[in-house]
Amino acid sequence: MKLDQAGKLTPKQTELLEFVRGYIQRHGRAPSYEEMMRGRGLRTKSAVHKMVEKIEDAGYLRRGPHRAFRSIELV
Repeated sequence: MKLDQAGKLTPKQTELLEFVRGYIQRHGRAPSYEEMMRGRGLRTKSAVHKMVEKIEDAGYLRRGPHRAFRSIELV
């Protein structure tokens, strides 16, 4: 399912969110930043981190206590 990009996300952020959604459906847990980086062809984990923060700020996901990378939940 494609997300409505008329909202607050850029196309790359939308693609990352769709990747996370699919990964959770297949594996039952959130991907690591390394897995997100490889899965979306991003160059650095810091790029993933920034995108995850923006997606969280837009209200599409949340991270658990201490912002643990595998504690991502879809909203």
